[in-house]
Amino acid sequence: MVIPFGGAAVLGAVALFFFNLTNIAGTALIAGATAIASSVLSLQEWKAGGSSSTYTLTSAACAAAVAYVTYSSLDLLKGLPYWVAAVLCVLGGACSLFCAYNVVAGGNPPPKKKAGSKAE
Repeated sequence: MVIPFGGAAVLGAVALFFFNLTNIAGTALIAGATAIASSVLSLQEWKAGGSSSTYTLTSAACAAAVAYVTYSSLDLLKGLPYWVAAVLCVLGGACSLFCAYNVVAGGNPPPKKKAGSKAE
């Protein structure tokens, strides 16, 4: 779920740059790119059988940052920038809650080895 959120945050940031909302756009761009990178590293760690909780918490923090910055600026915006920021706010909140729940619930179990393969 975090990779699509990161992509949406980056696209939303590009849209907000066109409206000269650089503070919101900069936060969304950096947090979205960091969330994507963290998710890719999390997948690699998970495939290797390790814990990906650190990467999941990093993704949660990035999503929460986007949600906070966009929420705090909603009362200043009108028209299309308002709706872009509102969508990013909802997505950021949902993504951060999902990531936090994932960590609290024990994370994703590591992939199981096939019965015929030898442990190295």
